[in-house]
Amino acid sequence: MRMGRASRRSGGLARVGHRQSRARVQRDKQRAAKVRQQQRGQSNPKLPRLPVATLSILDGSTVYVANEGANTVSVIATASNMVTAVIPVGIAPLGVAVTPDGITVYVTNSFQDNTVSVIATASNTVTAVIPVGITPFGVAVTPDGSTVYVGNVTANTVSVIDTTSNTVTATIPVGADPWGVAVTPDGSTVYVANDGANTVSVIATATNTVTATIPVGRPMREFPVGVAVTPDGSTVYVVNEEPFTPPGTVSAR
Repeated sequence: MRMGRASRRSGGLARVGHRQSRARVQRDKQRAAKVRQQQRGQSNPKLPRLPVATLSILDGSTVYVANEGANTVSVIATASNMVTAVIPVGIAPLGVAVTPDGITVYVTNSFQDNTVSVIATASNTVTAVIPVGITPFGVAVTPDGSTVYVGNVTANTVSVIDTTSNTVTATIPVGADPWGVAVTPDGSTVYVANDGANTVSVIATATNTVTATIPVGRPMREFPVGVAVTPDGSTVYVVNEEPFTPPGTVSAR
């Protein structure tokens, strides 16, 4: 019996959805295995398990490391490469961003808390906790230090934080699973890598609205996770993770 065109199309869509679902499961398994391997192979006893994100402050004297498995941030003095402080934050901290003046650190707490911890670098203590969307991950500060952008992976949104009040002033819908966040040097544009949509959302900071959506990577094979802007602001690079048949690719726009 011949299958009608609509039935064939429906069956094709079902198969595509099934493949995509299997791809997600396999990718999650691989990430979990990598986490277990990191836990078993932890070589530096001074750093709590699973350090996943780092960023130096403006003068390069200090590095802040988010320890996902320990719910802390380690502070490292670059002169000695020693941990000088360990700061308790929320559950499963992932993203770290430092304001251009080096005074404040913003840390995304990705599990249950759904918050951003605000750390004062003068005292290395948490001075505020900001509720944001579900599963915050990527975080970036504008060059003038006035605004922080946070990608909420499960909520498919970006939270906009005013650094003066440390409150969310806007929530911007973007693509599925926004991971990486980067701001252009002039502060006019934010680029967000949408891991689940194979796209990059382009946000105008003047209006906090999405002005363009750029396809990247190979759908159902690669997943955009990281994004960076060149110092002159002319080019954006996006890392497309390929969990099945590495290596992945880098998209330039």
